[in-house]
Amino acid sequence: MKRKEQQSALRRRKKAKTDSDEQNDEDRISKLPDELRSYILSKLPTADAMKTSLLSTRWKHTWTSVTNLEFDFGQFPKFKGRNSAFTKFVNQAIITHDGLDIQRFHLQLYAYRSKLPYARFWISFAVRHFVQELELCIPKIALDKLPDLLFTCESLRLLKLDLSGNVLKLPTSVTLINLQTLHLESMSFRDDNVVWELISSCPKLENLTLNNCSMYGMKILNICSSELQNLSLLNCQTFSSCEVNISAPKLKTFRYHCSLVRKLSLEHVCTLTKADIDLHGSLYFVKRDKELSNRAIRILKELDNVRTLTLSARCTEYLSTAIDLLGSFSCNLRTVKHLDVAFWSHKSYIKVLSSLLKCCPTVETLSVGIDMQTFTGYSDVPLKNVKTTIPKCLLHKLKTVKLRNLVGVNKLDLVKFLVKNAEVLEKIITVSKEGVVKERTVEWIKSRAQSLVNSNRKTT
Repeated sequence: MKRKEQQSALRRRKKAKTDSDEQNDEDRISKLPDELRSYILSKLPTADAMKTSLLSTRWKHTWTSVTNLEFDFGQFPKFKGRNSAFTKFVNQAIITHDGLDIQRFHLQLYAYRSKLPYARFWISFAVRHFVQELELCIPKIALDKLPDLLFTCESLRLLKLDLSGNVLKLPTSVTLINLQTLHLESMSFRDDNVVWELISSCPKLENLTLNNCSMYGMKILNICSSELQNLSLLNCQTFSSCEVNISAPKLKTFRYHCSLVRKLSLEHVCTLTKADIDLHGSLYFVKRDKELSNRAIRILKELDNVRTLTLSARCTEYLSTAIDLLGSFSCNLRTVKHLDVAFWSHKSYIKVLSSLLKCCPTVETLSVGIDMQTFTGYSDVPLKNVKTTIPKCLLHKLKTVKLRNLVGVNKLDLVKFLVKNAEVLEKIITVSKEGVVKERTVEWIKSRAQSLVNSNRKTT
């Protein structure tokens, strides 16, 4: 009898524990408001959001109200009939959508290798649902021309177009009155006016990027925008015969990672705070052509009101060549407060750094680095043997110096030169190629140097 009572009590405890576990495992997310569950699904890839329809009756239609739609053919499983399955998947997602406005629409077809007439329908669907952010990567074989209504979409805030080398064709009417960010990638321009027409149709444009675009046959690239704040020209091809005119009174940052253009002009640019310059192209021809050297210098001269200037190792090699061919170079960079320069070799950094500091009389922060990926060897010429006058910025302005990947006698000579001549210098930061960072005050360096001198005297 006693044993039966014990077993009965044990069963009651197990049942109580089971009820407690079920209560703890309660599906709380299903009890959330529909709007909140739709918001959560909007953060998932569209394919994963659609799978939640299998969870329960309440989840069956939740995914149809998501505001972010993302379709990436490259992430679609590889199997026979992949193309038709992807088309069916996208069509189903669009047809069953509940009609709410679209926040973001992403269509990636880079790996698609056949015609896809449905792509025009998908893009039109996003536009008709007042899409705000549209990202398209469409190869020519899939769709040879974008739908015209895309270029009159008043709801667009962000537009990213990757045409995989296809020519950008604009319709007769282009009006993107609310577009703030425009990113054009891997496309060809065959008309001097096509970029100007597109930009001029965007009165609120603040961010513009041209990446890996071909300018073949273009003579002039005009970029005129009253509201433009950030401009990036990256890896543009066949740029050397082109003239680039930029008129942007509110421009703050400018990235130029392209070959040497025939002429670069910055007009009415009075608010520029950051400029990042990386000149592409073969140095074989530059070392024999004074005109190309002059082009490099003229680009610097256009940056006469920038505060932070970054020059790549390739850019400083151009300047080094200019010094060899022209004897010297000069430009007025009187507003530069922060200068960041990289070099391929210690041999070039000595003469170029000296010339640059003369052009920047108000520099307060200087960062000097060696690009270890393309490093060509250390110089046999110590800094003390190089004839150079002391730049004004060393005497009155320079407070912080950062040295990256500099080693040996070149590093030591530069530190000595800075400590001796930089009258207001406060600290020197060194970063090794392994990433080890050391920060030392000038007082510490002087004290350490004096103790070493005293130690040597006692030894002798």
